Amino acid sequence: MPINFFKFITLKNIEGPGHLNLTPSSGAEKYIEAFYVFSCHQQKGPQLLFNDGFPALIFAPRKDDFFRICINGTDSFEVEAAWVCSGVMKNIYVDYPYDVEELIVVRFKPFAFYKLFGISPGVFRNKPVLSLTELNGCESFMFIDKVYEAAGFRSRISAIESLVSSMLTNFEYPILLNETIDYINEKKGAITVQQVIKQLGSGMSYKWLERNFKSYMGISPKKYISLQRFLHAYIDFMSPESYSLMEIAVRHGYSDHNHFLKDFKQFSGVSPGTYLSRGNRS
Repeated sequence: MPINFFKFITLKNIEGPGHLNLTPSSGAEKYIEAFYVFSCHQQKGPQLLFNDGFPALIFAPRKDDFFRICINGTDSFEVEAAWVCSGVMKNIYVDYPYDVEELIVVRFKPFAFYKLFGISPGVFRNKPVLSLTELNGCESFMFIDKVYEAAGFRSRISAIESLVSSMLTNFEYPILLNETIDYINEKKGAITVQQVIKQLGSGMSYKWLERNFKSYMGISPKKYISLQRFLHAYIDFMSPESYSLMEIAVRHGYSDHNHFLKDFKQFSGVSPGTYLSRGNRS
């Protein structure tokens, strides 16, 4: 989803100008991290997309809406009104070819999302942005139809909760993996895999962690940590505070500011200065 939405997610803002955070019901909270409604009136021009390891299912207001995705500044394609972001996203932008009023964003627990649609996390390795209809055929079409039968974002969120709860039954995943993800998020990625293993103690080894991350999330624990580190560094970079690149690098566990610059260009396709000169502001 657009990377600038993440500041509202990571800062745990429940409500503010242009965004609303809705907690899932007790029946859906083990599958869904949260629902978000974002206004798009200030989203002008191409918006950098990012995924932090949690698959995001995004709904436009109308079933016939569409978005244009651009990868590496050259390749482009359209996605439908219901689309998905997952996996590692590098130099990918979304452009709205019309005035979209708002987006509903559903952030899934990774292991639940892949189970829900009966897919492997590897599906997103080469194409991290997809129309939902590209996943699991008829079931995806049914899911979309049910959501758009409801009017208004609250009714649509209720429909999503009901669908997810009915489709996911007897679903289990390693509790220790969930604790690991929470701990890495708490540290904002400024930690190493070895430190994670040391902190969480018995029952965990490097092989166990690597295997379970790749099986349930589609990425390694090292990659997940790097995504969290860059995301929080980016939020500092875009904040009104006047942090230098070196200060940002130190605050977020980078070895030096060149490492942060390398990550920034890898994820955005341009240098920080060029990115700001294009009018990107959070």
